[in-house]
Amino acid sequence: MKSRSGKNTAAVNEMIDQERISQQSLTDTSSMDERRVSLLRLGIIVGSALVVALAIALRVMVIGREPVNSDEATVALMAHEILHGHTFTFYWGQNYGGVEPYIVAAAFFIFGQTSMVLGLVPVFLDFVAAFLLYRIGKRLFKPNIALGASLLFLIWPEVYIWQSTLEYGFRYIALDIGLAMVLLVIKIIEDTSKITLPETALEGEHIASTEVSDTDPGENKESTGSTLWGKLTDKKVRQALLLGLLTGLGWWSTPEIVYFVFPLAILIIYSLVRKKFKVSFLQLAVLVPGLIIGALPWLYDNVGKGFPSLHSGPQQDPSFSDHFRLFFTHVLPMVLGLRLIVSGNWLGGENLGLALYALVILLGFGYFLYSIKKRKNFFLILFLLIFPFPYAYSPFSWYWQDGRYAIYLAPFLSLYLIAAFERVTAFIVSYIEKRRDNEGAVSGHSRDTAILTSDESAVKVHGGKYLKSLPAVSPAILVVIGLVLTMLAATQVTPFTPSKYAANRSSWLSFGSNSDNWLTPAVDTLEKHHLTYAYAGYWIAYALAFASDENVIATSPVFYRYYQYAYDVYGANPVAWIFPNPNRLTYVETETSTNLVYIGCIGATRSKPVPIVGYSGCLTLGEMESYLRTIHDKFQVLTMGDLVAVVPQNRVNVFTLLEAEKINA
Repeated sequence: MKSRSGKNTAAVNEMIDQERISQQSLTDTSSMDERRVSLLRLGIIVGSALVVALAIALRVMVIGREPVNSDEATVALMAHEILHGHTFTFYWGQNYGGVEPYIVAAAFFIFGQTSMVLGLVPVFLDFVAAFLLYRIGKRLFKPNIALGASLLFLIWPEVYIWQSTLEYGFRYIALDIGLAMVLLVIKIIEDTSKITLPETALEGEHIASTEVSDTDPGENKESTGSTLWGKLTDKKVRQALLLGLLTGLGWWSTPEIVYFVFPLAILIIYSLVRKKFKVSFLQLAVLVPGLIIGALPWLYDNVGKGFPSLHSGPQQDPSFSDHFRLFFTHVLPMVLGLRLIVSGNWLGGENLGLALYALVILLGFGYFLYSIKKRKNFFLILFLLIFPFPYAYSPFSWYWQDGRYAIYLAPFLSLYLIAAFERVTAFIVSYIEKRRDNEGAVSGHSRDTAILTSDESAVKVHGGKYLKSLPAVSPAILVVIGLVLTMLAATQVTPFTPSKYAANRSSWLSFGSNSDNWLTPAVDTLEKHHLTYAYAGYWIAYALAFASDENVIATSPVFYRYYQYAYDVYGANPVAWIFPNPNRLTYVETETSTNLVYIGCIGATRSKPVPIVGYSGCLTLGEMESYLRTIHDKFQVLTMGDLVAVVPQNRVNVFTLLEAEKINA
């Protein structure tokens, strides 16, 4: 009996020891998992910080190396005037484009009126867009997809890194407003219908069409009862008012807000039909006033005036079919980082570029079929499918070379590709694991690692873990690929590539806080000779006015941005007529990124033989001097570095001069 009792005791002790070992093993495993999670979080934080830092560095490099052009200078001059109490509804010389100059004015008020501050405003708005994209992505997908899409948007493609440094007065605020509208509508539908979508888009696999009361007590705890004030302060009513304000503000900023309005309207109507949520009369009642208030400046400049904002001027190529074709042959590849700006050359050559383009299209189409089958990603697909049509309808989108008209596509394309790539990697991992299971079943072995040696077991376990983690890290992989494409493009295009003509772009790392110093000799010379008013070609005039802090009022005599400048210069004497220095013409063309640097090149045509090939409506330096000699007017020529000023002794009527030279304004 003793012997048997001893054996039982030994067996019990052995079981206890095994249990302790098992618990210790579980504790060790749990500790290791916690360490892995901590390291993963640290890696995500560090990696994200590095990507953001690089995104900022690339943009600051552009701001410091590329001079402010006259389109950007116009916004700066508007902001300068706003700070002096003047208000403007639209970008000077246009019937559209607003809001953003007031943000520039605020930045100027706080940080000073410099080219660096001017360039940092769209950079700031671009980062706001990335944050909003992250918030949208978190509501539609997993957090890693949302983060990956946001980071990818910040560093890819190269064209929008460059564009985000150009302050054109309305597109980046419109992008922010549009993304805010998307986020708000998704939140309204989700909150009202009580749907949680952790990894699908707005339309999930099986969404219950439950009826939701407009007076859900859980949703409206902030309501103060059935009083009018309580109803007006209801959360859903506030959201409807905010949506109206954003839509109106977006319409004021640019009609291009329709890129967001169309798919959101369809989404709302679809959700109402499917009874995902309800809209009360009070919500509609506050939505309309919000819309009117947001668009009030636009309405003020249009109602009773024939709605000029709804009419565009004649365009070079207004064809819908041509724009539609250009979108798929040039614009979409550029937004994918596969074609270069301006030239349109394929990155890595035509054959490689076309192959990569086809691969991306195949990936996108495959994810489209998957989404349709699973009833996912309704809004995302809707936005991408609709986008080419208003793009092709736009009268301006014949100009594709800098990608400005497709900027609204970039964030959702980043989100779509990240989600598609994650799904593809998940499919590959699932396929490999099934193959392993099948091979194990055929060989008579299970996936239990107990029959393997310790080394074999470790390899299999860790290999399986690494394989399973591939979908989770796939967004990081795509971010790296996007970064590679951006850096390859940056080595081939300005303003990243060094320029032998521009001193401040003589190397990759040479940049400063004032890239407009090429205009400094002109500003100094004009101020020294007390010349306050000047005529110049469009791409010189407004940049010169900004560089001089409006101490020199310069305008184009043909293509006006600000009529007050035109009136002031027209009635002034003496007036400097500014031309590029013939000995430094290449430098001027490099600094302005155009060869249209003479007076009249923008907005004028000529009815007599052109003196210089390519300059149809341009007034040249030689013609100006010849005209002054013909009318026996004495003049002075001032050399100002890259520019030359001709200063007539008497006031020259600009229209008489242009008529004499057969230039039609």
